[in-house]
Amino acid sequence: MDSAVHALRGRGLNPTDLHIALAGITYPARPSELADYARQRNADEQLVARLAALPDMPIVGPNQVCMAVFGRHAQIQGNP
Repeated sequence: MDSAVHALRGRGLNPTDLHIALAGITYPARPSELADYARQRNADEQLVARLAALPDMPIVGPNQVCMAVFGRHAQIQGNP
């Protein structure tokens, strides 16, 4: 298990959790691909469920998925 992802269990989810769970994924990606990738990295099931529930359309990058999961004003640090 990825120790960084494991350390996130038991805390409230935030954009950094999403960034860690999806580190290394290739965009664009569909929500099902994002959810599968996060699950393979042992991400929190609540985060996996949020990813799987997104509308089935290509997501072009980390900020788009972050805004879709956490809301309009969410942004992953370091990605304008």
